[in-house]
Amino acid sequence: MIDALNAVAREVGASPAAVALAWVQGRPGITSTLVGARRMDQFEDNLRAQDVTLTGAQRGALDEVSTPALNFPAHNNRTLAPILQFSGATVDGRPSIVSPMLQASEARY
Repeated sequence: MIDALNAVAREVGASPAAVALAWVQGRPGITSTLVGARRMDQFEDNLRAQDVTLTGAQRGALDEVSTPALNFPAHNNRTLAPILQFSGATVDGRPSIVSPMLQASEARY
């Protein structure tokens, strides 16, 4: 994450802290941002995040490196849950498949 953050900071000409705050503020569902500045220079640097504009590619790079690697069974749940919940329907623009186990059987429960 640090390397990607520093690279984006160099691209936009801002500090890593300002870029990180700008990225957080642009996330869906974020309505406020807490800053942890202890010194006035840190606080002023945090305020500069208001002037930072990130491109879609820059946001995507930061999103990618910040995505947590989840343990088992997260991957299974991510793929299995839509199959069990929606069984072939498209919900919120996301298509799902019918479970192969359901397709193999004539019985419907």
